Amino acid sequence: MSADSSKSYLSVAYDLRPAKQVERRILLDFFRRLAGCGVPVESFRYTGMGSIHFIDHVLFHKYLGITKLVSVERDEDIKKRVKFNRPFKNVDIEIMEIGDYVPCLNADERHIVWLDYDYRLSRDMIEDVRSCANHLSIGSFILVTVDVEPSRQSKGNSDNYEYYKEVAGLLWKQSWSASDFANSELHLRALDILALAFREGISGRTGIDALPCFKFVYADGHKMATLGVHIGGALQMCNLKRVKESGAEYLVIDFDGDPFNIDVPVLTRRERLYLERLMPSHDNVAGKPIGIGEEDIERFSKVYQFLPSYAELMIG
Repeated sequence: MSADSSKSYLSVAYDLRPAKQVERRILLDFFRRLAGCGVPVESFRYTGMGSIHFIDHVLFHKYLGITKLVSVERDEDIKKRVKFNRPFKNVDIEIMEIGDYVPCLNADERHIVWLDYDYRLSRDMIEDVRSCANHLSIGSFILVTVDVEPSRQSKGNSDNYEYYKEVAGLLWKQSWSASDFANSELHLRALDILALAFREGISGRTGIDALPCFKFVYADGHKMATLGVHIGGALQMCNLKRVKESGAEYLVIDFDGDPFNIDVPVLTRRERLYLERLMPSHDNVAGKPIGIGEEDIERFSKVYQFLPSYAELMIG
């Protein structure tokens, strides 16, 4: 367990994080499009880290029809709360480290596994990624999310450089220098190291590869990065390209491609309703009459389809 790990479930309302909710809704959009290509997404097994909220499990069950669901929680202290908050009886709960559970996954099933960590990249994460890439069946998906904020103790590039060099181990690229580990670049280096871990994990398997499909960067407070891959070959790559061509601009099917930045502008409800009426086409002067800048309009245009709506309901 990383020294930077935290019990974020005690301080973060996971269902009220707009950027994280956009990420989830993008995933729903992707898997619906994939189902349209003839892939039986509803037959997959979803394994995630539901904590006490189970947001992903609820969405994947209700909107994708997935019935085989597993939540892996490592914190024994909240075992009772986890079991109490289980949303459906078909959610299996395992209290253990996710890395210890991965080898238990049936290699004959197709899986969606989301290693959704709330702390910085660690050696344990890299081992979990390698294990998933080595073990999971053709057609499966693996996502890994990590915190890419610099440590509070970090004094700059050199400290970041030393930390990531220690974590990467044999995956370290000798061409990297301290200048590659500026605070603003940490999300890119974390994604690079995770990509190398996926490639190493799949390297011993014949005829298949770890095909990149998701590279997200977002922040609801801390800056986070997600890398997702599809285990497969030519058929799976063909499906990814078909989904991309169907309008899924968020797909990044190249490890060297730029991440899709989930950047949610701060807008009032009235401003949002105004801008939504201009979508999907808009021009860069449309917001000037109400004082919204061109950059905010551009940011909104990329995520408006996936933005959640929040409202306060007073009863009694």
